[in-house]
Amino acid sequence: MVHAGLHESKLAVANPDEGEMTVIKFHQQPFVDPAPHLAARHYCGKGAIVLTMADSNVVVIVPTRCKHWACPTCGPILARYWSERISKAMPERFITLTADRARWPTPEAAYTAMKKALPKLVRYLRSRGIEFEYVAVWELHESGWPHLHLCQKGSFVPQKLLSRAWDFLDIGPIVDIRTVVTKRGVAAYVAKYMAKSMAKTAATFRITKIVQCSRRFFPKVLLPEKREADVRVKAVHTRLHAAQVVCTLFRAFGYVLDPENETKCLRLIPGTQDGPTVSQVDIIRALS
Repeated sequence: MVHAGLHESKLAVANPDEGEMTVIKFHQQPFVDPAPHLAARHYCGKGAIVLTMADSNVVVIVPTRCKHWACPTCGPILARYWSERISKAMPERFITLTADRARWPTPEAAYTAMKKALPKLVRYLRSRGIEFEYVAVWELHESGWPHLHLCQKGSFVPQKLLSRAWDFLDIGPIVDIRTVVTKRGVAAYVAKYMAKSMAKTAATFRITKIVQCSRRFFPKVLLPEKREADVRVKAVHTRLHAAQVVCTLFRAFGYVLDPENETKCLRLIPGTQDGPTVSQVDIIRALS
């Protein structure tokens, strides 16, 4: 996070990532710290899309999310998003798959084996005429070993059949199946495991996708028709923190946050009306 403070004629910007303090001189323009705006709208601000228009001096910054489970802002948002989406899909059963610790030297080896065995298990069940659609959530158990939680809908799966198939794949015979009672119970069940240790799970097993699902688990969603792009608008994606973008444009061209802005974006306007006209090319060069 970039913290900014106003001191008479200088702006001090501290960037913990770089470990240094940068002092920016300005000419009495009012500067507003964008950090509260980002926090109020649940954006981590790690990255931004900068929109400029050819016939306007207004710059719009769209803060983006890193979408990492380890992020204190994005992690809870991801957990809430998936728990709500899974509950709306109305799964019928909860299934928990575990690994026999005696068969694997390390939890990482067990995770790799379970990851490879899951699609084989699904293919086997479907070959037996069982309709099996699922969403899978990985969890690092308190013991340090991986657990795989499935929300399944479709045909009934006998526990003995599932246990024998999982054991035949050399993972272990221990599986647990429970019937979904209420929609609220689905959300609570999923949120329970997502909120416990998602960041630690991803870091321990180097998982890029904590949540995996089959193609037909979620209902199809009709996408809106594409609109024609406005040729006057240019969009630039930058990896800079959204607050860093504000500070950069403030330092280079005197841009300040629009105090009347009520959107989810950060709207910048020139600090002075009689200032020089800033082109789209100048803004792009300043951010590159």
